[in-house]
Amino acid sequence: MNNVTPSKTPRRSRRALRRLMSRARAGLTLIEIMIVIAIIAMIGGGVTYAFQQQKKAQIRTTLTNARSLRMVAQQYYMEHRDACPTAQALISAGEMDTRAKINDEWSKPLVIQCNGDELDVVSGGPDGTIGSGDDITTAATVRAN
Repeated sequence: MNNVTPSKTPRRSRRALRRLMSRARAGLTLIEIMIVIAIIAMIGGGVTYAFQQQKKAQIRTTLTNARSLRMVAQQYYMEHRDACPTAQALISAGEMDTRAKINDEWSKPLVIQCNGDELDVVSGGPDGTIGSGDDITTAATVRAN
């Protein structure tokens, strides 16, 4: 049968059991917890940075689209002083391609505002409300011929 005597078996198993219990009680050390927290902080910082960069890119793209729309609207407004153009009117008149960007990066339409010689293209920005503090605007003076 077994070469192990019955009296030695319980002592060995008790020692092994004690070792397992002491390891289970030890849990995580302070260093291990600090490393885990540092890794979570780095991941959180990276995600925050990525969201900030995305927002800046959306603002830059909207400003570029607004400037392009403003250039077309200025030319149209100088020739047709009867009414302030809309982006849809510029597309209908053939002044702009149908694939032109007439919405901001938050899928809200860019608004052309005319006030005398002033022509402005405005986006509501991230909150989508024109007149709030995060508006994206590009004002230009229209010179009379």
